[in-house]
Amino acid sequence: MKQRIEARIAGSDAAPPVGTAVTLIRPAQSDEFREALRLSFVPANGDRTRAMALSETVLAHARAMQHDVSRQWVALRNGRLVTACTYLETPGRLATLMIPGRFVADAGPSAAGEMLNAAAGVAAQRGNRLIQCLLTLEDASEVRSVLAASGYVMLARLLHMERSIQGAPPEAAPAADGLRWRTFDSTTAPLFREVIHSSYEGSLDCPKLSSVRSVDDAIESHRSAGYFKPHRWLLIEVEGQPAACALFNETPLRAGLELVYMGVAPLFRGRGLGARVLARGLALAHREGFSVVDVAVDESNRPAIDLYCRLGFRAGVLREAWARILSDHAEG
Repeated sequence: MKQRIEARIAGSDAAPPVGTAVTLIRPAQSDEFREALRLSFVPANGDRTRAMALSETVLAHARAMQHDVSRQWVALRNGRLVTACTYLETPGRLATLMIPGRFVADAGPSAAGEMLNAAAGVAAQRGNRLIQCLLTLEDASEVRSVLAASGYVMLARLLHMERSIQGAPPEAAPAADGLRWRTFDSTTAPLFREVIHSSYEGSLDCPKLSSVRSVDDAIESHRSAGYFKPHRWLLIEVEGQPAACALFNETPLRAGLELVYMGVAPLFRGRGLGARVLARGLALAHREGFSVVDVAVDESNRPAIDLYCRLGFRAGVLREAWARILSDHAEG
C-alpha cells in the first residue's frame, strides 16, 4: 500500500490526515543555496553528477551577467531536502523558473504544484508579465501534467542550432541596390522597434509569445540575453523602410555569439533579406574572433530552420518552452 503524500506550506496550521507523509514547502534558507541550486537541475534520469555540473554552469553564468538566483523554494520530507526550484528575473518583465526533471517524482504532484504557484505569485507581485520554464523533452515528459494544472501552457518546442565560425570566413551575400545597413543607436532604435513589431505578423516563431508581450518588453529581454553591443544589432532598410533585422549578443563564458532574434517585415518577405542579414552577422562573428554562433528556433518554423541549415547551422538539443501568463494582454 502506497503512503499518501501531502503538500504543506510552511506556517500553515492545518494538520495532515493520519498516515500522511508531509512534504513541507518553504523558501530556501541561505545555507541551503548550493544544495537547492543543485536539486533544481536533477534530470529525469536522476543523474546527480550532471545536476552538479549544470548548477555550477548556471551559477557562473548568473555571476557573469549579475543575475540574482538566490530566490528558491525547497520541498522537505522528514526534515530532508528532496527537491527545489530556482527563480530568476531578467529585464523585459520576464521571470524564469528552473525546475528539475524529477520535480514531480521527488516532491509529489501537490507539492510541485504549490511550488509552481508560489513562484508565479512572486513573479506577478514583482510586476512580471510572464514566467517561463525551459525543459529537455525527457524532463518535460515528467512534469507536463503539473505544469498544465498550474496554469502553464507550452509555447513552443525550441531547437538549438549551432554554426561553427572557425576557418574560412562565411560567404557574404552579393551586394544589392536599394539596401541600407544600419546598427542600433538612439536614432535607429525606432526603426528596430518598428521592424521587430511588424515581423510578429504571420510569424512562425513562437507566435503565442507575441500576443502576450509588448515589443518594448521583448527588446529589453533581447538586450539582456548575453552581452549587448549596439554594433552587433543589424538592420536592413529597403527604400527607406525598415525591412529585416538580426540581433546578436555575446554569450557569457564562451567565445560565441547568440542570435537572440531575427525577423523580416511581411512586406519584404521572400526577397532573401533574412539570408543577407544572417550572413552579415556570421561575417561579423568571424571578424571579431568568435568561434560559434547559436540560435534557438521554434521547431515548427521550417522556413527559418531551412535557412539556418543552408548557412551551415547544425541541429542540437530540442527543448520545450512552457509559460504562465501573469497579465491579460500585451501592449503594442
